[in-house]
Amino acid sequence: MSAKCDAVQGRRGRLLTRLIGREPDTAELIRLVEDVRLVTLVGAPGCGKTRLALELAHRLTNRYPAGVCVVELAPVGDGCLVASSVAAALGIDDQPHRSAGDALIEELSPKEILLVLDNCEHLLDGIAALVARLIERCPSLRVLATSRMALGLHGEQVWRVPPLELGPAVELFGDRAGLSARVAGLEPPSTRAVEEICRRLDGLPLAIELAAAWCRVLTPTEILDRLEPALPLLRSHARDVSPRQRTMEATLDWSYQLLSPDERVLFERLSVFAGGFDFEAAEALVPGEEVLDGLASLVDSSLVVAQPAAEKMRYRLLEPVRQCAEARLIARGAWDATRRNHAEHFLRLALRSEVKLRSSDAGAVLGALEEEEGNSGSLWPGLAISPTTSGFACARPWRPRGRSGAGSTRGGPGSTSCCGNVRGRRTFGCGPAAWPAQVASRGDSATTRRPDAC
Repeated sequence: MSAKCDAVQGRRGRLLTRLIGREPDTAELIRLVEDVRLVTLVGAPGCGKTRLALELAHRLTNRYPAGVCVVELAPVGDGCLVASSVAAALGIDDQPHRSAGDALIEELSPKEILLVLDNCEHLLDGIAALVARLIERCPSLRVLATSRMALGLHGEQVWRVPPLELGPAVELFGDRAGLSARVAGLEPPSTRAVEEICRRLDGLPLAIELAAAWCRVLTPTEILDRLEPALPLLRSHARDVSPRQRTMEATLDWSYQLLSPDERVLFERLSVFAGGFDFEAAEALVPGEEVLDGLASLVDSSLVVAQPAAEKMRYRLLEPVRQCAEARLIARGAWDATRRNHAEHFLRLALRSEVKLRSSDAGAVLGALEEEEGNSGSLWPGLAISPTTSGFACARPWRPRGRSGAGSTRGGPGSTSCCGNVRGRRTFGCGPAAWPAQVASRGDSATTRRPDAC
């Protein structure tokens, strides 16, 4: 390997578009890569890990005498082939008297080089073993990895790539729409539609780009109208895009296939939550089963977002991810049972809160109830309510914190916004503290309602 490595060999197409909304991250990551020998970009499917890594590779090329080499690992199906794949990307010839790992150490140990390993999540054991060995034996080597899970090595710095904030997300949509349809500007109605599209897609760059590409035949308002559910619309016809990234569904399926059977079941069941949930609520979906390890794995896999709160951790699924899980839950035939467990848990929560609202902790109780506004509108589907329970539930409605009511309904797929807020709001007059009254207003026996599968 005498020649200097090309930072983006075979990947230049990814740099033909502008990187939007990541400038602060890029500047910080450049400093981090220079200080830490192993940095892993971790994030949800479609959050832009690869694009960010390629931008870093491009900007850092001249800082390393031996250059920067990007290795695409998604096509590699066996952990035993990782070393040979990296060697091939570096231009190291196979030699019968030495292994690919030994060849890499021999070539890289005297060189100052940045190795970018893209899409590591499906070969974590093999990649982690190779990276640990290379870092130990090659003192000037730096490694930047992208994965939906961390490699789990000592000294690894994990950088979570978040979805885009609303402003950059709208800018990204406009930029990609301009590429596909030469859109010069957006009128106010279209601007509002683009903002809502970005909210519903939870700021995921891949989903936004796929939606924006439809501007060649649809207006933003028409695109917005077709986002329930979103996954069928989120597909690309570009010929230079890998099949795994040609549709949002294929991107999500890549992660789903890496889960264990038990993790898949839990992932699917979590799709019934609207606007987030806590650990107790997750446990209620699978009575009698242990969910801690499974939930931790889903967080580690970037399929569930963990959001620290004052006393309890909150969790949520980004909306495109939630829709993928929901479709699989319905296909499995577990929608009705899971929705019943969900409804019964939040009804119990509301009834317990009815007593606590008379105490000195009323303010804290109201705050906790307000966190569950999205789930409060989902109480009734599939829940049979006895006349006794309904009468008790209707006994005392409260109006929390002067709000006029934000109860909401979601009985089927695709009815939450990307930010975890629930759309299609229906006012019941008393806000989340009146959840039981909302249930009772449906009648004494609510029948099961299951949405059609996506």
